[in-house]
Amino acid sequence: MKGISGDQTKDYAKSPGESVQSVFARDVRPPPSSYRETSYQFLGDQDIPIERYISPEWHALEVKRVWRKTWQVACRIEEIPNAGDYFVYDIVDDSVLIVRTSTGDIKAYINACLHRGNMLCLEHGNAKQLRCPFHGFTWSLEGVLRYITGQWDFPHIDREKFHLPEVKVGTWGGFVFVNLDPAAPPLRDYLEILPDHLEGKGFESRYKAIHVSQVVPCNWKVVQEAFIEGYYDGYDAARPDTNVMRAEEKDSYDDAYRLGQKDYRDGREPSYTRYAGRFDPRSEPFFRRGYADGYYSAR
Repeated sequence: MKGISGDQTKDYAKSPGESVQSVFARDVRPPPSSYRETSYQFLGDQDIPIERYISPEWHALEVKRVWRKTWQVACRIEEIPNAGDYFVYDIVDDSVLIVRTSTGDIKAYINACLHRGNMLCLEHGNAKQLRCPFHGFTWSLEGVLRYITGQWDFPHIDREKFHLPEVKVGTWGGFVFVNLDPAAPPLRDYLEILPDHLEGKGFESRYKAIHVSQVVPCNWKVVQEAFIEGYYDGYDAARPDTNVMRAEEKDSYDDAYRLGQKDYRDGREPSYTRYAGRFDPRSEPFFRRGYADGYYSAR
């Protein structure tokens, strides 16, 4: 791949020079086997139409085919540890209520009263039952109808069928996922190789120290794409000790290995902790430099 130029790069969008995999191959401490797996696929180099970022019609399609079809992280398990704890997750115009039931199970419901459509809960909290603040219709934590205000006026309601509509829910690594599509495959199938690649990382033992989010007036792809690029020259210039190589552009987005690459090449254990303070949300530079831990709050 060294010296690729001109037409040779037509179907190959990787920069010339050394790759992460070539560095791994000669390291004295072999990395985990998952780090040696690659799945490069050239996805084309045609410009993406601007309409996909500004068109209301395209946005409506994304809501229908992406946000109402995909598994997405709603909260952490430790945010709903006790019976009656609930968490409100909003995505576009949909609202999901994640609840810890009286038996300790985690369930998710459409966050709307079946009477007038009012939101059952507006924010996170704890309750013994789910009572609509508008007219008082009440359901158990298991989604079973318990009380109808003015029941005499609703003879047509079949209480056995008037349960809160459930949303598919799953957990992995301490994260609670939801999916608005009743026909969605199980979460484990959706995650594919991710759990295997992250085995032993201890995500289930971690916790969220701080949650910072910001509403950005743009299509979600603008924000996401900006933060998966590796072109932060100003950032590298400010921290020359981390700019050992740009091999991550060739194979991997694994920033932890890049930050510790100098030690790794010298045959020592990568100094991940040396750089961890820069990402610590409790440290003052975190706020001064504008970093934000919104790992599942971006909409």
